[in-house]
Amino acid sequence: MYRFCFITTIALLAGCGKDESASEECHWPNTYYPDKDGDGKGEYGADGSTRACEAPEGFVGNFDDCNDTEPTAWDYAPEVWYDGIHQKCNDYGSWDDFDQDGDGHRVTQLEGKTEPEGGWGDDCDDTVHSVNPGEPEYPDGLDNNCDGKVDENSTGRWYLDEDRDGHSVSRIWFSVSRGSLDDICLPVGYCNLASWQFHEAPTDCNDSDASSYPRAQELLDGYDNNCDGKVDENAR
Repeated sequence: MYRFCFITTIALLAGCGKDESASEECHWPNTYYPDKDGDGKGEYGADGSTRACEAPEGFVGNFDDCNDTEPTAWDYAPEVWYDGIHQKCNDYGSWDDFDQDGDGHRVTQLEGKTEPEGGWGDDCDDTVHSVNPGEPEYPDGLDNNCDGKVDENSTGRWYLDEDRDGHSVSRIWFSVSRGSLDDICLPVGYCNLASWQFHEAPTDCNDSDASSYPRAQELLDGYDNNCDGKVDENAR
């Protein structure tokens, strides 16, 4: 009788061992996001996200896609111009796929391209911001105003007018010898070509204040508004 009980006890203990064939439970699941267009980027803000230990088919572990219906578009994707698709779709600023330089003028008709909605433009060089029919002619070796001529009626230096009061300062200027306006400004990210102006003579004493320039009315504001070297004299 004692022998039977001993054997039974051993059998019961053997049954308590770990079953190696059983699957392990997932204690730390990850969040996965749907990738409908198959570009390896998940759709952020998607209601269809799921949690699992491994990515289900059609899901990825990131949410870097701002357009999950277009496989060439995702956050910070390289832009392909003139194809009608906004690849870098997380850039929500003013964007026109047919205005590469952002000067407000669309490119002229491109061979082999379908006319976009809204039509073609009049920009003779859509890679340079300072070249379009509305631009003055600068002495930079470019046909800035798209009239087929280069640097006509434009000589000497042109100076920056940052506050757009019609008067420039001498700290930023360019000429043919210094390269084009874009070459000077864009690499350092300094010039705001969409809003700044340039003039042929530096006459401004304060280019950060549009109310300060030669012969301006002197105001009681702590500035030398009329650029005579005095502050608030005879101010009103």
